[in-house]
This record gives sequence, C-alpha cells and structure tokens, in this order.
Amino acid sequence: MLLQRVLAGPCRDVVASALVVVVGAALLAVPAARNWLFRALWAARIRRAWWRAWTDCELPRVRAGKVTAIPAGELMRVRASRGSSLDFVERRAEELAVCLQAREVRVARDTDNAATGTVTLVRRDPLAGMASVAWPNRGAEALSLWESIPVGIDELGETLAVSLPERNVLMGGEPGAGKSAALSVLVATAALDPSVKLWLLDGKLVELSVWAPCAERLAGPDIDEAIALLRDLRGQMEARYRELLARGKRKVTREDGLPLHLVACDELAFYLGSEDRKKQREFAELLRDLVARGRAAGVIVCAADPEAGLGRRAECLARSVRVPVGAAVQHAAGLGHDPRSGLGDARPQCGDDRARATRRGPTARRGRHAGADARVPPHRQRCRRAGSACDRPAR
Repeated sequence: MLLQRVLAGPCRDVVASALVVVVGAALLAVPAARNWLFRALWAARIRRAWWRAWTDCELPRVRAGKVTAIPAGELMRVRASRGSSLDFVERRAEELAVCLQAREVRVARDTDNAATGTVTLVRRDPLAGMASVAWPNRGAEALSLWESIPVGIDELGETLAVSLPERNVLMGGEPGAGKSAALSVLVATAALDPSVKLWLLDGKLVELSVWAPCAERLAGPDIDEAIALLRDLRGQMEARYRELLARGKRKVTREDGLPLHLVACDELAFYLGSEDRKKQREFAELLRDLVARGRAAGVIVCAADPEAGLGRRAECLARSVRVPVGAAVQHAAGLGHDPRSGLGDARPQCGDDRARATRRGPTARRGRHAGADARVPPHRQRCRRAGSACDRPAR
C-alpha cells in the first residue's frame, strides 16, 4: 500500500527518473552494451556531419545509413534522392572533404542500384609506417593455383586476392619499387602446387633463382635461352590444344586434371631491349603469342617490367605485349612520384614503402574479378611478402 501511495503521489516523476538512471547505469556497466552505445553515438555524429556537409554544398538529399570504422577513416552507406545521382555527389567530393575536414572523400555507387553506394571519408594514411606484412600462405604445405591468391592489404583493411587461371598479370614501376617481391607471391603459389609447371625468365638471374628447383626451366640474362624456353612452352601449348580437341573441350578446367603453366618473367624490359633487333622481335612475338593464345590452354604469363631504361623501340614492343594483359599492378617507391610505365596515368601518393602498389585494370577482390574499365581509379595496397625459399622438393 505504501508503494502505491508513493507512485500515485507527486514523487512519481522522481521515482521514474531514478529508475531510468539505475537501469542506464546497469546497462553501461555491461561492456557489450556500453560499446554499442558508444558506437551508436559515434555513428550519429558522423551522419550529422554528413548532413551538414551536403547541405552546405547545396546538394540534393543524400541520406546516410550504416557507418563503419575503417583504418583510413569511416565507410558510410548512402542513398541519393530522386532527381539526383551519386555521380553528381562525386563531382563535389572536394567541397565535401573541406566541410568534413577530411583528406579525401570517395564516392562509389553500387553495381545493381544507381541510387545506393558507399562514401569513404579518408582521414589518415593507414599504410604509412606499417610493418612488413607476412604472406598468410607462407607456412602452407600445398596450394592450388586455381584458388584465389592473397596478394596484399588495401587501405580499408581488406585482403586483396587475385585469381590467375585464364588471366595474365603485368607489374610495372620504377626499379626497387617491389615488383620482384610481389611476383614472388605468385611464383610461390605455383611452386607449392604439385600440378603446376613453372617456367622462369630472370633478367638478373638472382631474383627467381631460388625457385629453380621447382621449375621446369630457368632462363637467365641470355636472350637465346629465353627464346628457347618460350619456343618449348609454345610447343606444349599447341600440344595442349590438340589434346583439348581430342577431348572435345574448348578450354582447360579444374576438373580436367591438366596442369597449368605459369610463366614468370622478371625484368621484361631487359629482354625487350636486347641489342639484337631480330632476337628482340622474336622474343616479343613469342611472348605475345603465349599471352594471346595461352588463356584457354592453361598458360599464365606474369611479368615484371621496370619503367626506367626502356628504349623507344623496346617500349613499342612492350606496349604490344601488354594489349591482352588481364591485370596490371603499378608500384611506386617515393612520395609524389609519377610511375608511368604504360599502365595508365596513375599518380599514387605513397610513402617510402617498396611494398605498396597502385592497381589498375580488372583485378580481383576476394576472388571475384571486376570488369575491365578505364575509369577504375588507382587502388593503393600493401603487398605481402612470401619469403625467398621454396619448401617444395625439386622435381
């Protein structure tokens, strides 16, 4: 009876307030509830700042949704209102960055809905000062080249992977930018696949020599050896096509049980810049034939090409080889450097880190390939390091 009188009297509001305070204090004492509350308040603050930004920029309504913290800043889901588009928002990215006091604002629309997309508020460089990242498959006893290969970590903290079957890879950049280290990740995967036949072309003789026990053949800086290797490989490619014709197949699949051929070429410019023009032309034509016709036969070409030291003739030949390349990775080693090696006019703002790369062309994210689009912006990543030893016994 006493409790009913208290609740019915003027103390009712005081008791209700005290009860709310007690319940709130009890919830805050639970770490999970406290963290959820802090994240909700933080996300609400970001959404309010975004509302003020597009209002100040006099943009149509762009509603903010879920906000996620990433190493570079914040990732926010957005929806454009009727009569507007995310492309229009992207054109005002600089003004939005000023309003939000961010380094950069990136807008990307969804492929299945033009009204929705994501906005990345870049506030810091997560790759600056990052220690060397070990390759996750370094301790594996066996791998398959048919699976996606983790090659690095992007600035959103996600693992970037590339799928090699039916595709070729070209890595460009200045000397010392980490092309050979990135190429070793792909070579290491092939070396740990017992069914893959590995073919190595090493203009310096020391970068890929550690993988020689796992390779079918290794050609050093001798252009004649390199040409002979490519000739033998072309013969195997033609024999593979005859075998596919006998089986009634159009291309090699994983279920066929036929081995893949990985051709790893370091210092491509060395072979394309040979003093003997006839041998130079023959090497380029053989390599181009493998790149153009080898896809269905299970031949994969991965080449590293420095931007320096390319003569005019060699550069033309290199450009002819690059036409059918499916994925391009351009490396940079210095801040503000403009690494142009025929892979596009990319200007990555990287720190002094040899393992960073600016990616162009159809590359893979979590095993799925994006379409080949010249409008794909440069993508900064940190490549993983696979080490320099082959754990698979020699053949």
